[in-house]
Amino acid sequence: MKSFLHIFFLLGLIIICLAAFSACVGYDFDTTTTTAPATTAPHVHTPIIDSAVAPTCVNTGLTEGSHCSVCRAVLIAQEIIPANGHTPLEQVVENNVPPTCTEDGSYDEVVYCDVCETELSRDAVVVPKTHKTENGVCIHCHRLISSPGLAFSQNSDGTYTLTGIGECTEPDIVIGIYDEHPVTAIAANALKDCTVVKTITIADSVETIGLAAFSGCSSLESITLPFVGGSKTATSASSSTLFGYIFGLSGYTGGVSTKQYYVSSSSAIYYIPATLKSVTVTGGSILYGAFQNCSSLTSVVIGGSVTSISDRAFRGCSSLTSAVIGGSVTSIGSSAFSGCSSLTSVVIGGSVTSIGSSAFSGCSSLTSVVIGGSVTSIGSSAFSGCSSLTSVVIGGSVTSIGSSAFSGCSSLTSVVIGGSVTSIGSSAFSGCSSLTSVVIGGSVTSIGSSAFSGCS
Repeated sequence: MKSFLHIFFLLGLIIICLAAFSACVGYDFDTTTTTAPATTAPHVHTPIIDSAVAPTCVNTGLTEGSHCSVCRAVLIAQEIIPANGHTPLEQVVENNVPPTCTEDGSYDEVVYCDVCETELSRDAVVVPKTHKTENGVCIHCHRLISSPGLAFSQNSDGTYTLTGIGECTEPDIVIGIYDEHPVTAIAANALKDCTVVKTITIADSVETIGLAAFSGCSSLESITLPFVGGSKTATSASSSTLFGYIFGLSGYTGGVSTKQYYVSSSSAIYYIPATLKSVTVTGGSILYGAFQNCSSLTSVVIGGSVTSISDRAFRGCSSLTSAVIGGSVTSIGSSAFSGCSSLTSVVIGGSVTSIGSSAFSGCSSLTSVVIGGSVTSIGSSAFSGCSSLTSVVIGGSVTSIGSSAFSGCSSLTSVVIGGSVTSIGSSAFSGCSSLTSVVIGGSVTSIGSSAFSGCS
């Protein structure tokens, strides 16, 4: 009985499996025939192009591809193209703010992409405050600024002393403001043997210059000084108030031995560069014999702060061709320019009140003189021997013309004597052999003996 049940169970299981199989493969167990599955026509793709996308500086691109418009199947896959990256241009400067004497400057260093113009970097740069100079003068504060590289030492009051040439290689030296403080002194031998130096300009802040400060500057052509000699405050003549003092007592190649007197019987021998032709003095007093016998000088400018030119100041400067006397000079001492045989022109400022005796005597190349309206007296022999002088205009304030004032002026053709002149000294115009015209003002009360002798 049990065997029969087992067989019956297995038969039932087989029938169930067959029924399931027929459902999968299409057999119908109700019949003995099978049914073939239905057939479908093959699918044909309709391609659409997927356009390429060019990469940019920062975005990736794609190659060209395609897909089916019906089933959306990818036919040719698009591949990623890496981004190009930026192409930087050369650095440019923007927002430039120049520095001044008191304020820092600044600017931006900027880099842009050449393709997309994107700003790639921007760096702010600070420019420390500084002086901008032209010919040694700051264009902002108008002060003289010391040449870079010069050596200085600081004084107890914060000012500076020039001690040496340092690392400066410039031929044109300026001594003025250093580290925003004035230079007040130049040490002895400070620029000794600086043979490359051609010009020296010294600011008015300098009060003392040591002996031989510029000794051996054998190429020096021009110098601007705040005073003559070693001290701005000197009021009486001495060996240290002479021009040669700053060049020293020791000889050197290119130095001219120059004997200078600071009183009639006392002198010193200094060595002045033969190349030095031009001098400008901006202040102080030009004392006795200051430039005496400086035979190489050709040009002198007396600045507006100089008040007096003492006796024999330029006597014997035989190469001097021009002299400009500033508006603050009130007196020209005796023999101040005597023997300046190359002097052709003189401009006498409007503040000069007196011209000393023999002031321009022997200036044989002098052709014209304009005597300013403030001059009240012309000393004896003031222009004697000025054999090239052709015309003289004597200002309206002159009251007296000294004896022999114009004697020997053999080329003088005309003279106009202003209405304030009351006396004409003896031999005042003697030997003026070319004189053809004289106009004498109505105030003259006395004419000395031989005043016009030899005026043929």
